[in-house]
Amino acid sequence: MSRPQPTTIVRHQLDERDRRRGRWSVTLVASNLVIIKALLAAGLVLVLIAAAGPLQAGQPLGAEQPLTGPGGSGDYRHASFLQKEFGVGEERTLLFEPTAPRPASAPVVIFLHGWVTSDPGYHAGWIEHLCRRGWIVVYPLYQGTGEHSSRYTGNVIRSVKEAFRRLYAEPDLQPDRERVAVIGHEVGALLAANLAAAARYCKLPQPRVVMLLHPSRHTHLRTGLYGGVEIYDLSGIPAGTLLMTIVGEEEDPDSYELARELFYAADNVRARDKDFVTFLSDFHGKPPLVADRHAALSPKEPRYEREVDRRRFEYLKVFKARRLSRWTRCRGLDAMDWYGTFRLFDGLAAVAFANGPRDEVLGNTPRQRFMGFWSDRRPVNGLLSTNRP
Repeated sequence: MSRPQPTTIVRHQLDERDRRRGRWSVTLVASNLVIIKALLAAGLVLVLIAAAGPLQAGQPLGAEQPLTGPGGSGDYRHASFLQKEFGVGEERTLLFEPTAPRPASAPVVIFLHGWVTSDPGYHAGWIEHLCRRGWIVVYPLYQGTGEHSSRYTGNVIRSVKEAFRRLYAEPDLQPDRERVAVIGHEVGALLAANLAAAARYCKLPQPRVVMLLHPSRHTHLRTGLYGGVEIYDLSGIPAGTLLMTIVGEEEDPDSYELARELFYAADNVRARDKDFVTFLSDFHGKPPLVADRHAALSPKEPRYEREVDRRRFEYLKVFKARRLSRWTRCRGLDAMDWYGTFRLFDGLAAVAFANGPRDEVLGNTPRQRFMGFWSDRRPVNGLLSTNRP
């Protein structure tokens, strides 16, 4: 037997001002002060005041993170989180654990990234949100360095089993086997469905919340080649599971059909316990909200935001999408996160583990469809929800 790999630990200390406003806000304010001083010297104050009104009215700002409820910042119970790493190659795995204070026990969410977003920086905002709400995040890097996609599910299962083994061995933090969830994005959505269907067979805790985001088998946009990920018999996902499949209106049609296939294949999940959700784009204000496969990403650093912009532009060039390239320049964290993925997952977890209100996230209710307001009080385009897609 090979010797177990050591665990690498990184501590994340969070600056609240940096988290809420972004590091660039200080530079922006300083630049604005310089401009205002120059305008005062030139005697153009009246021009500035006259121009400021229409500009603000013409470009309403996007919704901010709510303070309370699912997706909100008021329920954060931890000030920071701890990152650990173990394994090599296709079984390399990251663990994110809440700290300050460090809990004695915590629920576990298995987070399965998409085709080219294995770097957790693409999901930094969501990972931080989960940890500060008390979750342990297991993040398998199942692709390794050139691993064939037919082996992804097996890699995930081995990594998750090893993650639980290490968590059980920790002296001060134990995983709660009764509170386990799984989130998957793109190809990770297929793996999340497989994991939920095979958990009992593989001697893993059964996820009670399953969120499938923008399912995709495409390995390359230009060729449309399919990967070799086999979809398991999803009737193995037991009754009592809460299942949500999410797509966007800018979705590749093949991904939409795949999402429907996964939704109906989980036929042991009761209709009242699963929803098929469609996010809608909204270009009313700034930043624009684009309901595509990148909407689930939550980068916090500008370099990751720029990479998302680049990939959106590549998509436009390949598929000749109807949207102009200027709509690709979005913000890493926006209403698609706070009122979309963050809120829906938090609400599902509350229903599954704490008897929370179902109408917040299930049943095509006004509360479920709500996506916040622009700064001019116009509602953001609400999501669509059905259990008969």
